[in-house]
Amino acid sequence: MGGCQKEGGQDQNMADLSKEARIKNEKIRLKKIFKNIDENKFNTLEGVMDKAAFMRIMLDEMEKQIIDQGWDDEYQNGETQKGTKASPAAQLHLSMTKNYLAAMKLLVESAPPAERKNSKLAAMRAESEDD
Repeated sequence: MGGCQKEGGQDQNMADLSKEARIKNEKIRLKKIFKNIDENKFNTLEGVMDKAAFMRIMLDEMEKQIIDQGWDDEYQNGETQKGTKASPAAQLHLSMTKNYLAAMKLLVESAPPAERKNSKLAAMRAESEDD
């Protein structure tokens, strides 16, 4: 029996390493995207990037669970009261999605404006305004 528990533990560790690797990759991806943020802001927002990376991977995990188990759970209180309610995974997913979007909004708003090339239409408008 001890061997089975050990193997199960190893499987769990492999899954955790996979999540950890995905979180690490997401942190790297976010840091590349927001590399042009002022150094002081970047250092301040690094924790937000780390949390956003974690939330994104965990949201992916919850989505798999929700797909497998569904958005709602049946419940029964006593003999007569029963129905369906949002599953704990679904409730957590909704809450974490809001937090993830707030973190990403903060990061995007902290980024410097992108250098934009004027489109031909914008160039034509600028020329006509000069006339």
